[in-house]
Amino acid sequence: MQAPSLGRRLRSQLVAAGVIGALALSMLPAATVSAAGPATRVNIINLAPSAIQGQNFTFQVEAVDALGARDTSYGGPATLLSFPGTSAGCVTTLIGIVFSNGLATVLNFACTTVGTATIGADTADLAAALATIQITSDRVLQFGSYPASSTPSLLSPQPTVQLRNGSGGLITNPLNQASVTLTVSPATPSFTCSGGSTTMTTVGGTASFSGCTLPAGTGYQLTANVAFDVTVLPITGASFNVAGRRLAFTQQPGGTNAIPGQALPTQPIVAVQDSAGVTQAAQNNGTVTLTIASGPVGATLTCTGGNARNVANGLATFAGCAMSPQGTGYSLTATYAPTLVGEPTVQPATSALFNVNATPAAVTLTLTAAPIPINPGQTSVLTVQFSTGANQPIAIQSKTALSPTFQTVVTLTTDANGRAVYTTLPLTFSTTYQAVFAGGGGLAAATSPAFVVGVRRTVTMAPQWSGDKTVARGTALTFQSKIGPLNGVAVPRGTFQIYQQINGVWTFSTSATFATNSAGDAVFTWTFSRSGLWYVRWRANSDAYNVTAFSPINRVRVP
Repeated sequence: MQAPSLGRRLRSQLVAAGVIGALALSMLPAATVSAAGPATRVNIINLAPSAIQGQNFTFQVEAVDALGARDTSYGGPATLLSFPGTSAGCVTTLIGIVFSNGLATVLNFACTTVGTATIGADTADLAAALATIQITSDRVLQFGSYPASSTPSLLSPQPTVQLRNGSGGLITNPLNQASVTLTVSPATPSFTCSGGSTTMTTVGGTASFSGCTLPAGTGYQLTANVAFDVTVLPITGASFNVAGRRLAFTQQPGGTNAIPGQALPTQPIVAVQDSAGVTQAAQNNGTVTLTIASGPVGATLTCTGGNARNVANGLATFAGCAMSPQGTGYSLTATYAPTLVGEPTVQPATSALFNVNATPAAVTLTLTAAPIPINPGQTSVLTVQFSTGANQPIAIQSKTALSPTFQTVVTLTTDANGRAVYTTLPLTFSTTYQAVFAGGGGLAAATSPAFVVGVRRTVTMAPQWSGDKTVARGTALTFQSKIGPLNGVAVPRGTFQIYQQINGVWTFSTSATFATNSAGDAVFTWTFSRSGLWYVRWRANSDAYNVTAFSPINRVRVP
């Protein structure tokens, strides 16, 4: 009697262990042996590593000799078994297959239990073979959408998880939906989605998550799993990074000719951006509030509908924002308030500086009467013209070389035509005037161009005579000048000038310049050594205090 094969002994051992039920064994005809060597055992080949629960899969069984070469002369039936694996397995199956040229092909083999299935192949006279295959659930998870490799804190795109069957189709039957939970690695308590939950039930085969956020970081991965159903394997997505978020003024407030209490020419627009400065156009949550960061004491900010705006498409767009009072150096701060639970921090932003200059205004100052320069002790009449009309206060300011800072001397009120007239006090020194509007009533400050009223020096010469004085050649005459007004800071300087009449034309001959003494006096002696008709005079030279003046002349005839 022929001894039992290894396959028979293996099955006997499995039966004894209670793994499978006992199977009837049939005696098979003796196999023919090929010239390459008789078959001694079987191999299971071309078996995929996994198959879907309940779906057919295919593999082959070959008869091989002691060296592993296929015995192509071997033919006849074999027995095919599946045994339970360590975690789960297929239902025990007995299938008869037939070898042809040492090879048998198994078609339409299926397992119905999720887990590791052990498949055995055996013949009456050859050693048996075992192989394993992973049987996966006929329900599988798949990410429909998943965060981009670099995403803002509010994940973009938001994740969706699909429940599909073994053929890849969505499982839409309401009775077969699943509760899908998202987790993140590395784990962080800051991971949350709308409603504070990271679990969603599939609808029509898809679990759609919204409002999911993560703090800034790198190397995040999302895992989706179906709770309480170990037959549906979890899935883990690709690694992604979360950029930090910040606010940025994409349109600065202010603009030219900003008027107190009126809408700024340029209204602020604030964007929610990632760390690279990319506006998060998919964000439609959160609130941005504007406050004054800098400006005049008591400054106010009002915007149409309030100073807060909801974020839409990543932007908070403001309208009707107005500042008061008039001033320079305004700036605004934008801060973010979340509307979703667990949102990460968004850094605030401060705008560029801007001014609220009010309505432009213009003021001019002109001479009305009395030509200039004037003599010491005289007055001038000045006219103010203001561009914006009546009843506006205009300060007249003046300065001199002795008092070089503008000081207000009087405040006038414009008439119905925007005019005002000012008569100066009697002046001793040259004086610079300007008209100043301080601003107010929605009007910008304005200052006229400066206007100088020049005041001549005083100068006398002694002796002083009328007509011609005849002297002999070689006569020396002495002339004394007195130059004023004295300012107590710098002594005046004078120039003695001599002219001769030549062919009926007065022609310059010579001059000499002197600094006066503290009393304003200077003395010059001249010898008339040539015949002719001469005249002499003193010139009081101009400086920062007064303008040039001349003394009366003395005529001298030398025969």
